[in-house]
Amino acid sequence: TDMKMYRLLHKDAVQGHLQNMKEYYQTSLSFNCTSRLHAIRQPVLLLYGKKDKGFRRYANILQRHLPHNELVFIPEARHQLPTKNAVIINRIINNWVMRKLQ
Repeated sequence: TDMKMYRLLHKDAVQGHLQNMKEYYQTSLSFNCTSRLHAIRQPVLLLYGKKDKGFRRYANILQRHLPHNELVFIPEARHQLPTKNAVIINRIINNWVMRKLQ
C-alpha cells in the first residue's frame, strides 16, 4: 500500500545515512527535467514574487516549457509567498481554480 511504502521511505530518511544524503545531493546537482515539462498537460499556476530576482529564470523556463500555464508575479513580494503574502496568493489561487472549473 502507499502508506506502507511511505513508512518505509520515512524510516530510511530519518536514519539519515550520510552516504545516501551525499548521493542524493550529488545527483540533484546534475538532474534536469526541463526537456520533459512539455508532457505535463494539466494547467499549472506559477506564482512568483516580483522582487524574487533569484528565481525569475525558473519562472521563465517553466512558462516557456509548460504548455498550459499561467504566470503571475506578486507585486512587492520576494520568495516567501505563502508566509508573507498568504491573502493575495489565496485570492489568486481561488480565482484561478474557479476559472478552470468553468
